Amino acid sequence: MLPPGETVFLTFRLHGTVPAATVRELRAELRQAQETGTGHRRAQKQFFARFDAVLDRRPIGPQYFDNEKMAEVLAGEIMMLEETGFVVHGFAILPNHAHLVRYYARLAMQLFSTLYLLSIGHLAQAAPAPSDSLRPLSPDRLLSYTYANDLYFRTDYYFTQGMTLTLVHPALGLLPTQRLLPGGPRGSTQYHGITLRYDGFTPLRIQDDFIRVGDRPYAAYIYASFFRVSSQATQRLTTALELGLLGPATGAEEFQTAIHRRTNNPTPRGWRYQIGNAPVIGYRALYERQLFSVPGHVEMLGQAESSLSTLYTYAGLGLRLRTGFFNSYFANLGVASRGQRSSLRRWQCYAQATLESRFIGYDATLQGSLWPGNDLYTLAAGAVRRAMLRGAGSLILAHNGFQISATATWLTPEFAGGRSHAWNQLGITKAF
Repeated sequence: MLPPGETVFLTFRLHGTVPAATVRELRAELRQAQETGTGHRRAQKQFFARFDAVLDRRPIGPQYFDNEKMAEVLAGEIMMLEETGFVVHGFAILPNHAHLVRYYARLAMQLFSTLYLLSIGHLAQAAPAPSDSLRPLSPDRLLSYTYANDLYFRTDYYFTQGMTLTLVHPALGLLPTQRLLPGGPRGSTQYHGITLRYDGFTPLRIQDDFIRVGDRPYAAYIYASFFRVSSQATQRLTTALELGLLGPATGAEEFQTAIHRRTNNPTPRGWRYQIGNAPVIGYRALYERQLFSVPGHVEMLGQAESSLSTLYTYAGLGLRLRTGFFNSYFANLGVASRGQRSSLRRWQCYAQATLESRFIGYDATLQGSLWPGNDLYTLAAGAVRRAMLRGAGSLILAHNGFQISATATWLTPEFAGGRSHAWNQLGITKAF
């Protein structure tokens, strides 16, 4: 083991690039050199030189890093080591292996950390597709949180509060759920992520201790959305598998009651009539395409979305307009990790407006779950508005890998006799 303070030369190779028989021969030569009195470090250096020569002169097996985009992904992973406190002096990427020169202050722990970080960053690239159908994996790692509430509009009815927590990481591509999500066109950059989502709904008056017939039922859900994004220069496909729970088990009654107690607002008294417990199982797809662009200042996008779920089933069309100073919508998922920012604006400041029309096939928060006899009160299918409009306006400020946003959303009535509704949302995203 080398002492602390050493500079170390590491080599990583793709599996299958050196025949097993050759590896056995090289190890036998190493043992023989050590037994005949050759110094340990000298024998190791000779072993490495012969091993590296095999990689260079007899390329066999996969050569994925011959693909420029795959090599860029590996380079990004190596540069990310700098952000975690490591010192990288240089590196070289060849078609079937890579070399890395770096400094170790605490060798044993940092050597393990280097191998761990690089392997985790490339878990999702194990056994990649053949080069003619290669879809490069983005090394971006993002953590995002949003909180939505109608408090600003002083309504406290219908959609009353919600939150999301999203993680995007290359290693999430190893999850079994991702195999159920299509990879999009060849050449599209892949992102894998998971979003935890909670939303709660109430009728017009939460002080009433009885069922408000004809009004919106109490309802809440929480689910995990396992998603995959396939992004190209002017288009993007997002698919998601959603699994979770609808009903009292979400803890919505306790959550809203605690918030209202702390903020001195009326106590909600009708949660015992909420939509009953039921599983959430769904599949969602969103396609977005650029319609018009003045690069860096104006973008108009069109989108089509559909969902088939025990929670929401719908189809929709929409438009998105962005204006200000920004990177292309399709360059990343809002912000990028450090190694991916070289060609991007450091500062972004822009306004965004969206408008979407939806045709509603099924809404469990209004109609109840698919399991009969599980709900004390629901709206009849005929009372649900099947055509709806949804609009939103946002202000976004971002610097390098950090972004904050403020959004106001407006929704047309969801059921006969209902009102239009509005709420606001705050969001924060950090790339790491």
